[in-house]
Amino acid sequence: MPGIFSHFYVPSEDWAFRYLVKLKYDDEPVCPRCGGSDPRLRTARRKLICRHCLHEWSPLQGTLFQGSHLPLHTWLSLIWDLLHIKGPITAKRMADRWDMGSYRTAWFVLARIRVAMARENLEVMAGVIEMDDHIIRGISSEYHKTVILGALKFGIRLRNRLIPAPQMQLKLKIIVDPDEMRLKNFLDTQVSKHSRIYADDRKLYLRSWLGLNNFTVLSSQERGHPFQIRGILQDIEEHLRVDHGGVGDKYLQSYLDEAVFYFHHLDDEDKGFQALVKCCLDTPSLKREDLVHPTEHLSIIESIWRGWAKPQLKKRTPVNRGPGERNKGI
Repeated sequence: MPGIFSHFYVPSEDWAFRYLVKLKYDDEPVCPRCGGSDPRLRTARRKLICRHCLHEWSPLQGTLFQGSHLPLHTWLSLIWDLLHIKGPITAKRMADRWDMGSYRTAWFVLARIRVAMARENLEVMAGVIEMDDHIIRGISSEYHKTVILGALKFGIRLRNRLIPAPQMQLKLKIIVDPDEMRLKNFLDTQVSKHSRIYADDRKLYLRSWLGLNNFTVLSSQERGHPFQIRGILQDIEEHLRVDHGGVGDKYLQSYLDEAVFYFHHLDDEDKGFQALVKCCLDTPSLKREDLVHPTEHLSIIESIWRGWAKPQLKKRTPVNRGPGERNKGI
């Protein structure tokens, strides 16, 4: 299978559907009604039919592909492009490349894929960690500032010895105000209490928050090497400014999650492709309103992490207009 995607080519819609079924069920689909195995595939309708009880169900139900009018081979090819094409991946570029019909459709597809990327990084970080913050200036406007907190797991403690981690783990989070509860929520839900954290001696607010939350805080002088997390945060800022021309706070967290996914799969993009398709299969279907109107004081990704709850949308109120004009909502 890996060689088939070497030139951004998927043989057919039938092949793409079979690939998703194999990836979701580990090549052993089972009937949800009777438990029967080896169902028949109806690719045209994206359905599976049990050979025993004749129950018909869709393997794409409850996934990111549910209800999508785009062909499955377009989805797979686009996911492959995200991991292999050099340069910025924008909605306009994807709309032109895959003939999606409109910028609106391409934006919606990319936004859903970025949500799926965040799904992979839900594992709690534990080990020896570098933690630092970084102020991004001028991303959405010339005078705007955004604080990003970064955590990088680079090692583990074994019998009082520091051993390099088999794979580095990165987490990035927007911290609107260093004194607010968002920092505490990040520490409680994303970092294990048994971790040993290196923090800059000059970042007193960060060291105090770590101490108040019962973390083992180590001095940056004990690290013995420059913080790697600082270079990562600076590279991400440059990427957002140069490649995307600026990103507002409303969608910045999803772009940070995208950068984290790329960081975790730098060594093997083919495995990254399979991991991203699995994330799409594990991510429920989303409506456009879930991405355009996130809940107040809660990022898009957070609102989905909390039990995949849909954001509470504000009701549209009608506006009275003059005779002959359409009555549009605000």
